Amino acid sequence: MNAFTGPVIAVLTGDHPEKGFSGDERLYRALAAEARKQGAVLIVVPFSNVGSNLEMEGFVQEEEGNWTPCTAILPDAVYNRVPTRREEKTKTFLETRQAALRNGIPFLNEQFLTKLEINTILAQDAAVSEALPRTEILVSFEQFLNWLHDSRAFLIKLSSGSRGKGIYLIEKEEEGIRFTSRKGVLFPLTPDQCWTLLEPALAKRTFLLQTFVPLRKNNGLPFDFRILLHRLPSGWTCSGLGIRQAGKGRITTHALYGGSILSPGEAGIDPDKVKQLALRAASLLPDSFAEVSMDIGCDQEGKLWLFDVNSKPMIFDEEPIRLTGAANLIQLFREKWLGQK
Repeated sequence: MNAFTGPVIAVLTGDHPEKGFSGDERLYRALAAEARKQGAVLIVVPFSNVGSNLEMEGFVQEEEGNWTPCTAILPDAVYNRVPTRREEKTKTFLETRQAALRNGIPFLNEQFLTKLEINTILAQDAAVSEALPRTEILVSFEQFLNWLHDSRAFLIKLSSGSRGKGIYLIEKEEEGIRFTSRKGVLFPLTPDQCWTLLEPALAKRTFLLQTFVPLRKNNGLPFDFRILLHRLPSGWTCSGLGIRQAGKGRITTHALYGGSILSPGEAGIDPDKVKQLALRAASLLPDSFAEVSMDIGCDQEGKLWLFDVNSKPMIFDEEPIRLTGAANLIQLFREKWLGQK
């Protein structure tokens, strides 16, 4: 159905006012190069450019590096990189996903997972459950007061949050409550004042209460691990492990908000144990998910904690991880879904 030589892998993404499509080109370039090496063609397609019969107006990368407009129909596989939950709920996206499934076209990572869904899935395994911080849906002021009574510090997290957004740190001190968000610190506050700050957001979206785990530190700053995993025909494999250190005064370790990259030698923690936990957790995920990243931390006593599973992994700054991830993704498409060796 397509004029291309070799299987066609369509990367679904969002629109962009200038370059035609959204997302990090480092990922797309790595995938396009790896697809060529493995005899496939990768096209990047804003999901708004998909017709009812899976006709697609997208972009293919020429060998010299330029992105050229192209047309395809009924690709051999679809890789979902649509950037937001809001866009995944649109009629166009839902019809595209249904059309792919109806035509037997593999659709990698059907949708975002919420933190609540992830916690429910992972809690089914005893060993993984031990690595999960206590987590509850936040439903009332009374519940908030109970957590204040029982805990010196805890987090409030947006269940559908990503990239460190929608996270608040609540710390109880003698003078009052310290309320920390991405915007800064408010101190001292009363419980009623905290609730007044939270209530507008709680009325619109689902938030979770979660135990705060003091992380191991490097030069006085906490750090955690980011692990990229792919489900190959032989099983889940770790495509790379990175370490992120929080910026001064920051809640999260995301590089977007002042975090920095550490080398494994600076962490002083056996990365194999981190990978083992990640692989065990990945084995619990639904079959429709074949790519995830995980956030795993180590507390000051040496215990590992699994904080999050991301079904749309952020781009890793470390080039070896990006390249290995791209190779595993294309191999996944080729061997498992395209039926090629």
